[in-house]
Amino acid sequence: MAGRVLTVFGNKGGTGKSMTAVHLAVSLMDRGRRVIAVDLDARQGDTKAFFEARGQEQMVAIPNDVDGLLELFENAKAEDVDVVVDCPPADSPMAMAAAEHSDGTIYPFLSGANDARSLGRAIRIATQTQQPGALFCLVNKYKNTNDARALVAMLGSVGVFTMAGVVGDRNAFNSALRAGRTVWEMNEDAKAVLEMKAICDNIHRVMERKR
Repeated sequence: MAGRVLTVFGNKGGTGKSMTAVHLAVSLMDRGRRVIAVDLDARQGDTKAFFEARGQEQMVAIPNDVDGLLELFENAKAEDVDVVVDCPPADSPMAMAAAEHSDGTIYPFLSGANDARSLGRAIRIATQTQQPGALFCLVNKYKNTNDARALVAMLGSVGVFTMAGVVGDRNAFNSALRAGRTVWEMNEDAKAVLEMKAICDNIHRVMERKR
C-alpha cells in the first residue's frame, strides 16, 4: 500500500477548494489513514487555519518550492501517508506541479454560467495530467437554475470527469470551517452532512479501485 496524493485545484477563488480539502482530509483520517494537508494558498491559508483551530497544526505542510513539494509527495507515498493539497486560485508552479503529480484531482466549481465557461480550460489541464476516472468535479453552491442544470448535464457528457457530486448553498459549511470542524462534527445541517459525506465517499471509492 502506498499513500495517495489528492489535489483540490482551480483557478478561481471562492469555489470551495479549502472547504473540500479539509473535509476530504478529515474523512481520510476518519477512515484510519495518516494524512498530511498541504496549504499552497499563502494569501488565504484557510486549510492551515482550520487545522490550527483543531489543535492539529502539526499535520499541515507548506513547501517552499516545487522540489520540496515533490519530495513531500515521494516521502508520503513511501510511508503510506495520504496527502491532500489545497491549491490557490491561480496557476502557480506549485499548484500545476501538484495537479500533474496527483493520483486524483478535485475541481470545485460554482453552478453558474461563468464557471461553466471556465471548465473547458480545466478539462484541457486535466486531460494533460491525469487518467480519466480520477478527475472529480464538485459543483458547489448548487441552485436549481437553468445554468446549473446545464452545467451538470454538460459535466455528465464530457467523458473526462467523475462527478463527485453537488453541494447546496449552505451556511453550515462556513460555521463549521470557522470552528475548525467538519459539518458532520458540527451536525448543524443534515443536508450539508449528507452531501459532503457522499462526495468524500465517492472520491474514496474511486481511488480505492485504482490502488
